[in-house]
Amino acid sequence: MDEIKLYILRMDEMSGGSMDEIKLLAGIFQNILQNGKNLQPLVSEFITQTGKLETQLRATSKTLSAVLESFNVIAARASNSNSSSPDIGHCLTQVYIHNKAMESYLTAITNGLCNGVNGLLRSRSEEMKRSLGNLEKQHSREFKKLHHNIKRKMELVNKLQKKLKKENAAGSNKEEVDKLSEVLTQTRKSLAAEYRVLEEQVQDSLMVTGC
Repeated sequence: MDEIKLYILRMDEMSGGSMDEIKLLAGIFQNILQNGKNLQPLVSEFITQTGKLETQLRATSKTLSAVLESFNVIAARASNSNSSSPDIGHCLTQVYIHNKAMESYLTAITNGLCNGVNGLLRSRSEEMKRSLGNLEKQHSREFKKLHHNIKRKMELVNKLQKKLKKENAAGSNKEEVDKLSEVLTQTRKSLAAEYRVLEEQVQDSLMVTGC
């Protein structure tokens, strides 16, 4: 992207036109790519930590289930007793049912982390990483082509300008000078067209990123 800015500056010098919009768009595109890259390690760390949380929650849920089942056995034994403990057994059973609901909530949270936040985020993160990589490669490939065309035409414009200046200084035939001037004009128009393609390329790249 630094090369884009360099050629835009050179374009300003040659054409005398304002290219502020292209420079602004190029800067926005560069910032979007960089922000996306900077976000990846943070997302990866979040996924790692939620994975650890999911593991701990599953272990806690399993342990809680085992504790509740043991507690339920005690409640059932008390309920089936011939002594005065059936009332106690009933209370213990209510405690078991109440805490069994907590186990269900814990399982739902764990599944939400696995299937929702963690699973979906992991998939989207990988998709985003691929998209950023492909976008950067495509943009770089297209820019290299434009870079070659613009560089070649800028060199041609410089040569034509020097030649025209030399011909005028030497008092050359007016027809030859006019012909050379026309070639220079057409080359400048072609160069301006390449600049417009560059602007459209940056705009298209921004549209792909959602801006």
